[in-house]
Amino acid sequence: MSAIAPLDAALHAASIVISALAAVVQASTGLAGAAGPLFGVLLVVLTVLAYVSSRRARRLADAASALPAPAGGGGSALLARLPTLLPYGTVLVAAVLPLATVLYLVTSTAWTVLERVLLQ
Repeated sequence: MSAIAPLDAALHAASIVISALAAVVQASTGLAGAAGPLFGVLLVVLTVLAYVSSRRARRLADAASALPAPAGGGGSALLARLPTLLPYGTVLVAAVLPLATVLYLVTSTAWTVLERVLLQ
């Protein structure tokens, strides 16, 4: 039994250190960190881009609904609604990602929206 006690103590100490490091990392990232205002602005920009993408998806879904529907399309209402909600999922995911990843998401989404506007 005496050999197990030091192992338990070491595991307990390691879990305390890991918890403390996780708290430091969490406090230094996201909205609570030093770059919080920038993170917030990027989330707002990503939300606006999600709105633009969602509106475009809705217009495409409305145009597609004017076409004759295939037989047995029971789940077509859900599938028609899904593309309008997916851009907002990006915003929810970005809320828990590091700042560099959010910056990448904003850049690539803005580029995609700009391409769609210019090529349409």
